[in-house]
Amino acid sequence: MNLINSLLRHSIYLLFAAVALVPKLASAGAYLVPHFVEKSGTVNNSTYTFDTNLYFIYPGGQAGIPNNGGANVDLYLFDNSGNPLRSNTSLEVCNPCSYTLSISQRKVLVRIDDLIVARGGFGSGVVNGYALILVSGADPDLLHVSGNIINSKGNVLDLDISSLDIQKVSFINLIFADGFEFIT
Repeated sequence: MNLINSLLRHSIYLLFAAVALVPKLASAGAYLVPHFVEKSGTVNNSTYTFDTNLYFIYPGGQAGIPNNGGANVDLYLFDNSGNPLRSNTSLEVCNPCSYTLSISQRKVLVRIDDLIVARGGFGSGVVNGYALILVSGADPDLLHVSGNIINSKGNVLDLDISSLDIQKVSFINLIFADGFEFIT
């Protein structure tokens, strides 16, 4: 009985060591921002406007978190009809906009207003759309994706902040008409 317990214990230790020491294969990820709202101007200096912000954070290499090489982010912006989002000068805004995160650049703040202005500015009115975020690289599973919409009302101190409902998606199961499978 002691021999069986000893072998079982050693087998469990060996299995634990194999799981802990064998490097994890990097897997790509995808996220969907089902809706964003933008209007020319930022909440810092305009009233009655919207700012949509996306945050990409890579914690690898910090206390107790292994650094496995970082992650790459490709951001695609679409209008509500499914076409690439275009600026006032008809340039594609992000098809894609690419960012690299690592221990030397741990976080990226993306303000969609800045992206639209950089590609030619706003037309008239409010811009509505959705975003697709593709994550790849050596360690995409460590990347944290979040976002919010800030609405400036009567003055720049009267703000409403709402979290974006960013959903992890998969392209594996193409049964759905749009090609997305939501992962819960």
